[in-house]
Amino acid sequence: LDPLVPNTGDTDGDGISDKDEIENGLDPLTPNDGDTDGDGVSDKDEIENGLDPLDPTDAGQDTDGDGVNDGDEINNGLDPLDPTDADKDTDGDGINDGDEINNGLDPLTPNDGDTDGDGISDKDEIENGLDPLDPTDAGQDTDGDGINDGDEINNGLDPLTPNDGDTDGDGISDKDEIENGLDPLTPNDDTDGDGISDKDEIENGLDPLDPNGDDTDGDGISDKDEIANGLDPLVPNTGDTDGDGISDKDEIENGLDPLVPNGKKSDTDGDGISDKDEIENGLDPLVPNTGDTDGDGISDKDEVENGLDPLVPNTGDTDGDGVSDKDEIDLGRNPNDPSDKDSDYDGDGISDKDEISKGLNPKDAKDGLVSTGKTGIFTLVVLLVLSTSAFIIRRIKLNI
Repeated sequence: LDPLVPNTGDTDGDGISDKDEIENGLDPLTPNDGDTDGDGVSDKDEIENGLDPLDPTDAGQDTDGDGVNDGDEINNGLDPLDPTDADKDTDGDGINDGDEINNGLDPLTPNDGDTDGDGISDKDEIENGLDPLDPTDAGQDTDGDGINDGDEINNGLDPLTPNDGDTDGDGISDKDEIENGLDPLTPNDDTDGDGISDKDEIENGLDPLDPNGDDTDGDGISDKDEIANGLDPLVPNTGDTDGDGISDKDEIENGLDPLVPNGKKSDTDGDGISDKDEIENGLDPLVPNTGDTDGDGISDKDEVENGLDPLVPNTGDTDGDGVSDKDEIDLGRNPNDPSDKDSDYDGDGISDKDEISKGLNPKDAKDGLVSTGKTGIFTLVVLLVLSTSAFIIRRIKLNI
């Protein structure tokens, strides 16, 4: 350069004045539009921001102590000498410039999406210590609580603090709520409105977001009834869990507990008919059946005990022995056994069948004597007995 001519310009046209190039050890006649020290910051930017274009280490320092190194601040339009500019949000995307720079994002371009496509917004990843450019870190479980970081972040939980409890206190663990699409911060009762609580559905392997008004295991008992009665809605309950002779299905349909035996000896309504017999005969084991449901003159109890149907009038003669079912039951006979056709309840020598057919009372021996003309003989016998008794008494007195 000519020492007699003022050099206030840029002889080599590289954007750096001759004066600055000379002061920083650069050649003012050779364009320096690159990065002489290879620190990632152009010579021009280093000189303008007070760094040494020949020192490869100064770009990594943080002169203003704002958490962003000088090189990154310069390359992203921030001032390496201003400790406040890293907290600004130049592009208004909710992420401060310093965080965007340190995470490889552009602080001048809004990042309101999900750069790495892992299902977590860049903002949330940065706030929770994840890398917005790493699509795999959302699937990791940093705190080892069984919930991946992505799910914790998206559900308002801290991926760095184990969540092995129940944040909203609804009886469902945070993990189970997240896995089932529920909000771990909002108590969940019956989200799908199927009458089964979310807690019960999850505990029984059902989906709390899918109404389960049906019968998942196809055993004839609805999921709701199985859960309410302590049965598994995913395992067919076609048998008799409590071994009382009544199927689980019948017990539930009749308001009984399929886990508590209600057999021959159990009579919940106290009507003298066991729960088992009532259910098998279409009666309600919770409502006393002390009358005659079918109106045939035979009580439900007697019909059940004698193998008859208490819901179908029995006005005939089941065993065909000539005595109606009703009369046989009244006489303590089996209406299903024809072998007792010649029975004589009152022992008057006339069969029950014949007495009934003649309109006599098969339980009264006297009316049988009258009907056969034997009443006179009966009377003579009685008089003879009385006379003999009187004679004997008189003789005894005389001897005394």
